[in-house]
Parts: sequence; structure tokens; C-alpha cells
Amino acid sequence: MRPSFPLANDPATALSAPAGRARSLAEARALHAGAKELAAGFGPGTFSDVAEAIARHGEAVAAGYAEIVPVFEGVAGPGKPLARGGNKRWPIPRPPRALRWRIVVRYWPIPAVETPVARRRAAASPKLRPESPEGRLRPVKPQAPLDFGLFAGDYEVPARDDPDLLIPDE
Repeated sequence: MRPSFPLANDPATALSAPAGRARSLAEARALHAGAKELAAGFGPGTFSDVAEAIARHGEAVAAGYAEIVPVFEGVAGPGKPLARGGNKRWPIPRPPRALRWRIVVRYWPIPAVETPVARRRAAASPKLRPESPEGRLRPVKPQAPLDFGLFAGDYEVPARDDPDLLIPDE
């Protein structure tokens, strides 16, 4: 039997305070007209072992709409090269990455309802401040169209001796 999936706008809300539960998309749309196809996402936080994750979100896992998956912290990649005897290069091994556990939640996504509290929270969000990393990545002005300068009037100058002759200038 298919589990009853929560209706929420994100995985964290699906775990804490869903807007309802439904087994099919038709049931989800009957509860909330804006319900979309079944989605999955990581829930909040990471856990050092499975027992800790089950203690926190065991009822969601038992209900069948969430599962606990292993994830590795850090970035994988080759080691740094090192020259040893005879100019042979051997990689310096990287330390092993830490194994952590996260919860993956399946839920029916619904549009977020904007409330005055949500608007104030969004206004106070660090993402909207220019000094935050997200704010610094925003463009100051729209990107100008690319101009390669091939046969363009801006990069050609008339010759001193013959004004009808154009000389390319970089």
C-alpha cells in the first residue's frame, strides 16, 4: 500500500507541519488546488549515525515518506602531486571524507502562502543584503551585448593619405 505523503512547500515543512496528507496527486489536488507532482528533497540537518537520524525523524521513515541516506562531507578529487626519486609523481592521499546521514523526504509541493510574517522574514533575510555572499553575486547592471569588432566602424580608422581607405585598428 502506498504511503500517505505530506503536502508542503519544502522538505523541512513536510517533516514539521504539513498542510495535509495524500496518497495520490488527485487527493493532493483535492486538498490543495496548487499541488504539483511528487517531489523529494533533503530534510534539515545532518546526523553522525543512523540511530540519531531515526531518533529525530523515525516516524517519517516508519510512515514511508522519508528515508535515511548516507552522504560524504567535503570535496572529492585527486591528491596533490609530489615528486619522489627519479621524478616520479605520486599523489599525496587526501584524508578520508566523513560519512554523515541525511533524511530524504518525498512530499507533494504546494505554493507557499505569503503572510506578513513571511514577508518580514524575507526582508530580514541575509540573502537580500548586498554584503552577504548571495548579494555580492548579483549583477550591478545588465550584461552588455557582445561586440567582436569585426569590420565595425569603431575599430577602423581612415588612412592619413587616403580618407576613403579604412585601416583596421585594435
